[in-house]
Amino acid sequence: MSTKDMSLIIGGRLIPRPSTFKKITEPNETDRRTLGGELFTDFINLNRSWQIGWEYISADDFATIQTLYTEQYQNETYHTMQFNAYNIYGPVKIEISEENIKWNGSVLQNFTMIIKEQHAIS
Repeated sequence: MSTKDMSLIIGGRLIPRPSTFKKITEPNETDRRTLGGELFTDFINLNRSWQIGWEYISADDFATIQTLYTEQYQNETYHTMQFNAYNIYGPVKIEISEENIKWNGSVLQNFTMIIKEQHAIS
């Protein structure tokens, strides 16, 4: 039985193995209503993102992720993600919420980030 290579590299940096990993596929669509009340939907494509979480993550690993997050705004460009398990190689936007950051000594508890692929998947 073969196992998938779940290593995740963003901006040339290896991201620590997460506790949770969820693929999210969302349609890029627009709903329109006519004057008569009928609903029409313009289906454009599908977008994919990844919700990645850690029950515990070290301060150093969090600093790496925070650096990647900050760099995308400072450099006004997305980092490239390589994720061999799903044969993905391309630019991504990183989102982190600093509201939920809870430190337990030098370890961060229950940290989650979202990675949005720049290009549509369909």
